[in-house]
Amino acid sequence: MGLITTKNLERFANGFAAKAAKIFAKITDIPQSLPANGGNAATVNDHYVNEDVPSGAKFTDTVYIHPTTEGYKHVPSGGVTGQILRWSAAGTAVWGSDNNTTYNPMKAATASAAGAAGLVPVPAAGTQSKFLRGDGTWQTPANTTYSNMAAASANAAGRAGLVPAPAAGKHLSFLRGDGTWSEMAEATDAEIDAIIAGTFK
Repeated sequence: MGLITTKNLERFANGFAAKAAKIFAKITDIPQSLPANGGNAATVNDHYVNEDVPSGAKFTDTVYIHPTTEGYKHVPSGGVTGQILRWSAAGTAVWGSDNNTTYNPMKAATASAAGAAGLVPVPAAGTQSKFLRGDGTWQTPANTTYSNMAAASANAAGRAGLVPAPAAGKHLSFLRGDGTWSEMAEATDAEIDAIIAGTFK
């Protein structure tokens, strides 16, 4: 389908408005109007509303008791700098020292053995443009030169590559599979009619 314009959108609106009118014509209980102030009622569920609370009234449902079962316990008091919360029992935590704070450097992989997780090795000065390889060294990737994409044709597939540079004036164009920048054609009346009718493919 081609590009949808303002003219197309007007055809959409008119087409779907006609459908909506047919749907609502089948519904008989829609009110024709509402009161200017939105309506009013003396009671809601048999209870009077918009009345002052009696003097001295006590509300008995505002006292909150925090549960003490698993998943509801507060953070325990105490603790000092450097400590963490550790498991003590189901739903209970206590302050304690973090004993596992020493980590080894990563273990490099080889052609026949997998590496192991660990700290990244320190990059030396002058390696700011390099990348960490699986062998644990900082290296420059071997393949950093890329060619433009190869266009597809009616009987041959294209090839991945860099997007060709659009020329000046092509800012509203789209890249096609043949490698050219082209503007989309405007949708036809027949296509719009098919979308409204639900038969567009």
